[in-house]
Amino acid sequence: MEEQTITITLEEYKELRAICEALKELQGDYKYLYHIYKEQLKILEQYEEYLYGAEKEEEIKKNPIGFKTK
Repeated sequence: MEEQTITITLEEYKELRAICEALKELQGDYKYLYHIYKEQLKILEQYEEYLYGAEKEEEIKKNPIGFKTK
């Protein structure tokens, strides 16, 4: 791959730097939201286990969304 050198103004550099910082903050927010999602998924799975009991596995095979079909 060929190397290239580009020249940018100080203002362009500051804008790029601000964008990078914003993306870094969003990444932190994303990780936090993903953690919340995983916790909610665990709760949902426990609730499904409570609702379906031993039938859960068979019901999921019949209906992957997880709703009872009876």
